[in-house]
Amino acid sequence: MRRKKIDKLFQDKSRKQAQFENLRIIADNHNKNHLNELVCLINSILKKHNINTPINNKQVKFFPTFIGNIFIDDPTLSSIIFDSIYPRPSETLFSHYTNCDAGINIIGTKKIWLFSLEKNFDSNEFKQFYEDHGLVGYGNTRSILGCKSDNKAIMSEIFSFSMTSEQESNDFLWNKFAETSRGLKLTFRVCDKADIFRKIYYSDNFNDSKIPLIKDLVSEIQRKYKLPFAFKYISSFGAFYIKGCYSYEDEYRVVIKGTSDRYNATMFKAKLNNLRKKYIEVDFNNDLISFKLTKITKGRNITKEDSYKIDKIVKEKYPDIIIDTQ
Repeated sequence: MRRKKIDKLFQDKSRKQAQFENLRIIADNHNKNHLNELVCLINSILKKHNINTPINNKQVKFFPTFIGNIFIDDPTLSSIIFDSIYPRPSETLFSHYTNCDAGINIIGTKKIWLFSLEKNFDSNEFKQFYEDHGLVGYGNTRSILGCKSDNKAIMSEIFSFSMTSEQESNDFLWNKFAETSRGLKLTFRVCDKADIFRKIYYSDNFNDSKIPLIKDLVSEIQRKYKLPFAFKYISSFGAFYIKGCYSYEDEYRVVIKGTSDRYNATMFKAKLNNLRKKYIEVDFNNDLISFKLTKITKGRNITKEDSYKIDKIVKEKYPDIIIDTQ
């Protein structure tokens, strides 16, 4: 019985290898005969969405089980798509609402804590992106080349820090994020050096939520070649995509992927806070992004003790910033 089981496993493996080899041969033929056609199709879709930067036949490819650029060194196609959906912020001043303990730690140490997106797992972050766009494989526990690639594993290695536009100030933000006005609003001048700071894209609560550009690329490539479209930096796309019901937060997000090869992510060592939440620390001024504190706004319900602590830190470390009250 055991011998039969081993034989069956061997036969199944041999059959899968033969099937994959056949798909590889088909992909090679497509790259010889249809690659320029594919490039023209993608460029026509980009142009339809008012993107006038074309790709070339070195930046996309037919693979045995998909079409895309995942195993291509040149990330141009992904960068074009990403910049179109998540444009660089035009403003420079942004605010972070927080409780007093966290705020005092930030201004006292001149360090920002970026928490793992895994803490937002129950809010369906990232899951919302892959479900809206039919990338269902990320919902399964799996590994690629020995690395876990399900959504929870991906989220555990993505760290974020949330801010909002400086102009966006209301009681909801004070109540939800600053302990009912007992906390702080910290305003920073942000300089992004590594394309890790973008505005959140909010899904549509009532209509088809697919991002139009990705929807067209996925559907047109699938229709024409019967293969899915897959592209680099999928985790970054998911990290900046949130349910539309949160759009009132007007969120901008700093996102650092701990396993990224775009920058030296290993310089940031993950830690656990007292609630066992995973985070990394970055200095106000670091190689990826800089935060210049320009203003501290105290909540109207701040305690005298906390207010005194803040005044003391400001006197010692920030002689030029503005202190205000809600």
